[in-house]
Amino acid sequence: MEEHGNNFVTNITVCRKPILKYIDYAFNMLSFGSWNKRKKEFNYDNMFHTYLTFRLNYGKEVYVLEKNQVVRLAIYKSDKLEKCIALNRPERPITFKDFLQNPLLKFGQRLLEYDPVNANCQKFVMAVLESSGLLTPNIINFVNQDADKVLLGYPLILARIITKVANRADTLIYGKGNEVEC
Repeated sequence: MEEHGNNFVTNITVCRKPILKYIDYAFNMLSFGSWNKRKKEFNYDNMFHTYLTFRLNYGKEVYVLEKNQVVRLAIYKSDKLEKCIALNRPERPITFKDFLQNPLLKFGQRLLEYDPVNANCQKFVMAVLESSGLLTPNIINFVNQDADKVLLGYPLILARIITKVANRADTLIYGKGNEVEC
């Protein structure tokens, strides 16, 4: 942060891609088919993972900022299954430091906690953009899926267990707050 915090964030995109097929399959199997039934009920062919990509004004690297079981900042690798929307250039420049700190100042530490319904990747992306004045109705429509309607009952319990286990494993492997790969 000390080295790049005052650089400006540029070329921000919001991206989404279908959740991994094996996760989708496992949810359906473990919920005895209710996962696919609920998706169909709400006209979702796929459930999506949502994230942000951006550049800093000093270099060519593209970064990804996303939330799975933990928040992760890393060098971006494109995916042929993703769809992205480029944001308009911000009215005022946003520093890298502000881009990362604004959401924490506005939403607090709970932003870093994961819950498949109340604190998922979609809500994280919208919080980051909202806190920097970049959230638009077009982005909201692109990002939002009603996970709470699909993840009822057993699928929700299962999703919470899986993400808690993944979070604990991540903490054991990387340490708390050390999942930055840049």
